[in-house]
Amino acid sequence: MAFGFVLWDFYHRPAINIPTNDIEVALKGELGQAIFNEERPRVVDVQPGKMGLDALIAPSPQVKGPGPGLIDEYKRDPGKFRLYAQMFDTFTNAKQLGKAILSSNAELQVPTDSTNLPGVPPAITADAWGHPFCVLPVRGGIAVISGGQTARSFSCAELKLSRKELGQAQRSAYQDSFGEIVVLTRRSSQMSRR
Repeated sequence: MAFGFVLWDFYHRPAINIPTNDIEVALKGELGQAIFNEERPRVVDVQPGKMGLDALIAPSPQVKGPGPGLIDEYKRDPGKFRLYAQMFDTFTNAKQLGKAILSSNAELQVPTDSTNLPGVPPAITADAWGHPFCVLPVRGGIAVISGGQTARSFSCAELKLSRKELGQAQRSAYQDSFGEIVVLTRRSSQMSRR
């Protein structure tokens, strides 16, 4: 039923007149914002007596009419979406890099530059701005750190966070107050038994 509603809605809406690349940036930007925004997702108010899909798609009792859509928000502030899209691409590469290192059982003792890692695909060794990551073993896994958008270059010598701070992080992906993007990949119980 939900799939049918989505198809009906897609075919009965006016055509979106926006380039495909902009749609990709808008979607990645929305995902990046969901990952890195410190605000937690909003709680959806459900109208009394509604259940299942009806409860999900029913308008909120406090809101009169639909809110702005993703494309409208993108058109209002494309720069914000481009930044969050770059952060999403950085997150994706960092997560893949962390998993590749953990699955290879490489023993990292000190922070290292991601370009010096053997057997790692080159496509995932840099952030969205073209800088290599700093890779650091932390308690229970790997921290992959990008200097972020404002870093002209980034090396492990410039790392602002300590290994202890990284190991105690509550979130697996975040941007710190220095602008660094941190992605933690934890060992699964199966990996730690190897």
